[in-house]
Amino acid sequence: MQVLHDELERRWDSMFSALVSGDDVTVAQRLRAEGMMEALVLLELATEDELTQAMCECYRAAFGQGIEVDFGADW
Repeated sequence: MQVLHDELERRWDSMFSALVSGDDVTVAQRLRAEGMMEALVLLELATEDELTQAMCECYRAAFGQGIEVDFGADW
């Protein structure tokens, strides 16, 4: 199911790039990404912690700083 992991990362990259550029990200885009994350966890293809770490890495790549800097430690 690497294809699902790859697609989720592509979507994160797309959403974070849009936000960096000042563009909006639709609710539908966010919900689809969340649904993919949920599917990966339910299918036991990834843990919640693994997905959180991967998303944080994508965020850091796009914004140049960690998500916790922008939203606090309890984001």
